[in-house]
Amino acid sequence: MATNVMLGLFWGSDEKEEPIKPFGPELVELERTVLKKGMDTEVTVSITNVSKMWLEDLHVKIEVPPGFHDKYNTCDIDLGDVRPTDTVTNTVTLHPSGCITGSLSGTATFTVVGGRKAVVDIPPKLIGSCTPYLTTILVNEEEFTGMTSELEHVGEEVDVESIDDAVGALKKGLVKLNIVTSRREEESSGATLSFSGREEMTNNEIFLTVVLTESDKGGTAAITVWCKDLDMASVLCGEVREMLGPA
Repeated sequence: MATNVMLGLFWGSDEKEEPIKPFGPELVELERTVLKKGMDTEVTVSITNVSKMWLEDLHVKIEVPPGFHDKYNTCDIDLGDVRPTDTVTNTVTLHPSGCITGSLSGTATFTVVGGRKAVVDIPPKLIGSCTPYLTTILVNEEEFTGMTSELEHVGEEVDVESIDDAVGALKKGLVKLNIVTSRREEESSGATLSFSGREEMTNNEIFLTVVLTESDKGGTAAITVWCKDLDMASVLCGEVREMLGPA
């Protein structure tokens, strides 16, 4: 037996080691939500114990991108023990130092019976603040078309309850930007709005078009944002989506 062991160690074994499976995700349900509140970003992490045993010493740590301030010091916090079926929640409020973007992530760690430690990843999320730091640049429709043709863009489509309400929300929320186009097309029950602006700190030009069309649910908004910085474009796209509100 000793000889066989030594040969196995010397020549190598044909047996493949089983990959170590992550321990912890099967014991909890984790939900992460991100909301904008004015200039702040509010991140809420809720963890539900779906196992039949206590989860001890739950600790949540959120990794914040540079330039964001943890207003209430809740990014790195102990939440104690969690009984089966119970849910615990941690809310973090982040304030940006300027027009910045970055990826937020984190981990939730805890122990179970026997002292075994488990780790659950908090999925990454791009966060940032753009709208408060934008200023107007004056361009006409022809210039808008030419300038956006040289930039990459991001976009998404969302439902809106009312086209007229959506137009009002955009003009109110993007008051610092120049309105390049604002067409209300009664015959097709739609509207098109385009905006131009510049980020004050980086001097990046940023352009936005929202095409609103009527649907059975009320309306649909197709949002497109052009910018040299695609992260900044993604943040503005998300802020516009929140202005329009859930359908």
